[in-house]
Amino acid sequence: MSSNSQRNKRNEIHIERARIGLREDQVRGSAESEADRWTTNARDEVRQAISGLVNGSSETVSRQEVARIEAERDGLLALLRAVASVAERMDRCETLLTELHQLAKNTTPAKEWYTVSETAAILNRAEFTVREWCRLGRVNAGKRDCGRGNSQEWIVSHSELHRIQNEGLLPD
Repeated sequence: MSSNSQRNKRNEIHIERARIGLREDQVRGSAESEADRWTTNARDEVRQAISGLVNGSSETVSRQEVARIEAERDGLLALLRAVASVAERMDRCETLLTELHQLAKNTTPAKEWYTVSETAAILNRAEFTVREWCRLGRVNAGKRDCGRGNSQEWIVSHSELHRIQNEGLLPD
């Protein structure tokens, strides 16, 4: 995989983590504000009902109102449990993404040296072109015995391959 595609993949991971964070903040923010509003309304109604009972005013709390207030409270508790569940799942997703990012970052190259044919395949060029680059000094390459008599085969290091992908060929 080329450095640009690895860099793009890392950028996509960072963007997705930011999107997940924004979604989590939005879910938490809207759920918390809704929960706060319900809590405040229920608290105010309970206070009014209690003050009416204590003061003995004509505004007595009916059983229907108490049932409605309890139902709102139960709905609020269910909503808070759902928000907590979503927050836990988001935390687990973030942990997994961090672990995946570390694994991707810590991968070692598959090989230290590449043949001309492997280099050509990675760079999407012809083998002849890569051999010419080596011969003309446009690529820092070495030679190794290949078992074909006195001839030697060009080999390109992993770091040189990445340099070519990121910076291009050396000048003539």
